Amino acid sequence: MGTSAGYSLPTSGNWSKLKREVTSWVSSGATDRASVGRVVSGYVGAHGGARQAAQQMSHAARAGSRLAGFVGSVAQNGLADTLRRLNLGEYVGRSATEVLRGLRNYLLGDGSLIEDDIVQNAYMDFYEEQLDGNETFEGLETLLRQTDVGAMLVRFFGHCIYRQFLLQFHERMMRKVDIPTTQRLLGLVKDYIFTKLRLVTHGKDLSAVDWNGGDGEALSGQILQSAWEFTEANNAD
Repeated sequence: MGTSAGYSLPTSGNWSKLKREVTSWVSSGATDRASVGRVVSGYVGAHGGARQAAQQMSHAARAGSRLAGFVGSVAQNGLADTLRRLNLGEYVGRSATEVLRGLRNYLLGDGSLIEDDIVQNAYMDFYEEQLDGNETFEGLETLLRQTDVGAMLVRFFGHCIYRQFLLQFHERMMRKVDIPTTQRLLGLVKDYIFTKLRLVTHGKDLSAVDWNGGDGEALSGQILQSAWEFTEANNAD
């Protein structure tokens, strides 16, 4: 799962209020949706709102645009040719897990250690979820060809948002309650985030986007901001 060992939360803005809210929530053990929603909404607010939260996660937006470009290339050129174009020809014909792990360094690029940890773990969560037991090269190609790029990016960003929350609050929660309770409450946060993200929609034809340029990264950032916005909205679905 990963921990937040040694991680210091900011002290400015609404972070102090959020820390108290999370501590109170964890101590109470409340599992109702309204309580979880207040914590998650407050979490986005502590970043300064969805726009600021997205800007602070630029590494995720960059990885998202590269992931979208990869999927788009697979749809147009096939998985084997796409891997060769990325100088990853050594993974042609190998298992789905090996291919996706090999793709990881290309997607992540250069970032801070904290950013790397968040996005790398989010990517691993994402690709394990996508595989669903199918380990063949051909099965991965079929899966990627059928992928909706917009929905994929929202899902990936959901994992990034959750992984960041996990990094920042896992240790703090563990100081208040035992491991099973911490895991249960974190599971509620994750479920809440992904339930909210099912509402994210986009009116653009994303299949025609040039994800490898500045416009692609900017659009990826817009989708990331939308994910934060829907995560922040604490209203009945």
